[in-house]
Amino acid sequence: MERHKTVIIGAGISGLTIANELIAKGIDRKDVLVLEAGNSPGGLIKTTKESGYTIEWGPEGLRGSSPSTNHLIKLAGIKPVPSTDESKLRYIVKNGKLIALPTSPKKAITTSAIGFKGKIRLMAEPLIKKKEEDEPVLNLFERRFGKQTKPLVDAFVSGIFGGDPQKLSTEHAFPMLKQLERSNGSLIKGMLKIRKKRNKPASRQPFLVSSDKGMSGIIEALATNVEIQYNTKVNEIRNAEKGIEIETDSGTLKADQVVVTTGTHGLKHLSINGEKLKTQPEEALVTVVGMAFDENAFSDVPRGYGFLAPESENRFILGALFSSNLFPYRAPKGKVLIRCFVGGSRHPERATMDMQDLQDNILEDLEDLIGAKKQPEHIWKLTHNPRGIPQMTMEHEKVIQWKK
Repeated sequence: MERHKTVIIGAGISGLTIANELIAKGIDRKDVLVLEAGNSPGGLIKTTKESGYTIEWGPEGLRGSSPSTNHLIKLAGIKPVPSTDESKLRYIVKNGKLIALPTSPKKAITTSAIGFKGKIRLMAEPLIKKKEEDEPVLNLFERRFGKQTKPLVDAFVSGIFGGDPQKLSTEHAFPMLKQLERSNGSLIKGMLKIRKKRNKPASRQPFLVSSDKGMSGIIEALATNVEIQYNTKVNEIRNAEKGIEIETDSGTLKADQVVVTTGTHGLKHLSINGEKLKTQPEEALVTVVGMAFDENAFSDVPRGYGFLAPESENRFILGALFSSNLFPYRAPKGKVLIRCFVGGSRHPERATMDMQDLQDNILEDLEDLIGAKKQPEHIWKLTHNPRGIPQMTMEHEKVIQWKK
């Protein structure tokens, strides 16, 4: 029976990063095996190149200010490509118009994204008593910053998870926020402390980094360094007399340790020591639609990173990213590439609409919000259905506390 020191299940960015980290720490490459059910690495990360455009199916890039990003880039052995300064300008839809979000505490005082009473309440945040227990994300923000933050929080959570802030757990969806409150008694105080500790001011760091091949370039580099066995679905993991046995469609393997990085979708079908998940994890179906326009399709070419739309605005799309503003190589000169997000936990039926219905509804929003007057020259439907974005709800603790 084939045996390895470490078997990693899933060749997404998490599995590949762990494998590269182990090898970097001195473990022999042949002792680390990654098992992947599909025929390619990357999981939800995928990049399509067509007609001079580079379109991401998943994230546009990795957070530029994160030490973890810098470490991952080193593991991959690639030269990072920074996003432009346009990425620091972001919008929210408010009363049918795009409102720029503040990029600093000073600008939060003058922004129209928050009303006058809301700004006064915002400044009182350091005086609010901390709460140790987990709570829904919306509860945390309303308790600490006031109820006027709901549209901002709603848009923020929809943009990241396609989810509902009243259902997601702060402890699991945004663990750093809960840690800041517990250790500092205030989110504002905690964030200011983090800023002081940074070697470089956040304003001088790119918001995102990627590779010259898009996100797939990072995946390819990480995958090159490790042993991956594709088209291998894992059905069961079980303790054995010596080590752990991994039962796959193509046979049984043994390992000293096993790391599962499939995400909640992969866990649904996995058995550990004869038991399956008692609590089925929730997912939010989201379809990405890429649209390419000539610049003359707009009276004013959209600027910045993109925008998010709170549920209260009754828009068809959750938001849109102006991809060609972030990394110029994403579109030919004189062209505009926009990625629109549809569906989410509150409107999953939209994610499965046919292309014509998607296009018509999306263009209605784009015309109203950013003045798109012409049809797109190219359009792409980028979907991972039936896989969705994991929803770390208040029930998520039951998912990860799997009986051993």
